[in-house]
Amino acid sequence: MELGKLLDNEGDYANAFDRMTLAKKKIRTWHQIKGQDLADYRNEIERYKNVFSGQSISSRDDGSFECLPEGIVFLVGFPRSGTTLTEQILGSCPDFIITDELPILSRITEDIGSVIGRPFTYPDDVASLSRNDIQMLRSTYWHRMEESLRGVSLKGKYLLDKLPLNLRHLGLIERLFPEARVLVALRDPRDVCISCYMQAFSLNPAMAQFLGIEDTAEFYAVVMGLWLHYRGVLNIKVLETRYEDIVDDLEGTARRILAFVGVEWEPEVMRFYESARKRHIHTPSYESVVQPIYRKSIGRWKRYKKQIAPIIPVLEPFLCEFGYSDVTYAEE
Repeated sequence: MELGKLLDNEGDYANAFDRMTLAKKKIRTWHQIKGQDLADYRNEIERYKNVFSGQSISSRDDGSFECLPEGIVFLVGFPRSGTTLTEQILGSCPDFIITDELPILSRITEDIGSVIGRPFTYPDDVASLSRNDIQMLRSTYWHRMEESLRGVSLKGKYLLDKLPLNLRHLGLIERLFPEARVLVALRDPRDVCISCYMQAFSLNPAMAQFLGIEDTAEFYAVVMGLWLHYRGVLNIKVLETRYEDIVDDLEGTARRILAFVGVEWEPEVMRFYESARKRHIHTPSYESVVQPIYRKSIGRWKRYKKQIAPIIPVLEPFLCEFGYSDVTYAEE
């Protein structure tokens, strides 16, 4: 994998892809990951479409709940879609507290039964949550978040909870946090898939999806297909953001995001990389978010046209839906 990255930096893209593919095959063998194992995780995500339908959420409670911070924003999307860049831009604004991918919400989905004191199956039983259940789960979330942030108070601040694949939990987010704002990060699906494939992630059921370029594309289609479903049935306050727009017009895009959240413009966001250097950032994007905006990651897929040709039919619906089908990029 390291050799693949070096070859990519040197512009030897065909050999870079070959080295990476060999590495991924070895990793899959060492960890005894089978195609069915990968499909099981994708099928689980597909199931959310049936659980969260228009009928299942139509009776939700629209009443207000006590909110510890001034506001809460969930930042979701597919990995390598610009979520870390967006997080660091907003994190340079003094009104925001950022979380650097704390899995608080995911862990709560595993503990709902113990929190509310009765048997509960997630996500199937989300519609059955009572107002009292919701308040208990919200309180648990605030408590665990402050505990994970080591005592940092959320009061009077905007909490930015960024974890890309929390996208699958948007049905629960609508139920627990009806006041929340949601940012969905988008990026050219071709760039997303090649970036995920060329990245060395710590393995878990989600990151194991990137051990093959075809699996990477299938996983993208499942996750972002779920987003297209949610976009049609959920009643959430959402703003889609595009990585390419951030790169091409940082100020304009940042102003649009802050206006959506309800935060006044802060000039500091234009120098987000300065404050990012002072933080410990756990994601693979650290090197790119501690320097000014650059364009070299836009259109990266063009260097691997031949290698990703087999996955284009899988990505084509999303290229069209997200406005990338006719996009051309200047040659490097």
